[in-house]
Amino acid sequence: FGSPIFSSTDGVVLKTNSSCPNRGYYGNPCGGMYGNYVYIQSDDGHTIYYAHTTNNILVSVGQRVTKGQIITYMGDSGSSTGTHLHFEIIGSSGASVDPCKAAFRC
Repeated sequence: FGSPIFSSTDGVVLKTNSSCPNRGYYGNPCGGMYGNYVYIQSDDGHTIYYAHTTNNILVSVGQRVTKGQIITYMGDSGSSTGTHLHFEIIGSSGASVDPCKAAFRC
């Protein structure tokens, strides 16, 4: 809990939520069940979700971020049963993308 989360890509912050308590529980609807989060639109058109974070979000909507920049911290917010990061890549079609099959290194 509280470890830094780094942006995996260069891009622009699309959306954030910091209104949830740092500790959630299974079924907690806060933040649409994602709790506190940061969504980044990558330069290649993907949307990256970083969810269930703490409410200490270091970036704001419209801000340009760079790969490796600290954007928030590990948490347990929303519908969660423990500290973790929900990391998800959404392609232009709206479907989740396997990072090993995208332009990301595995």
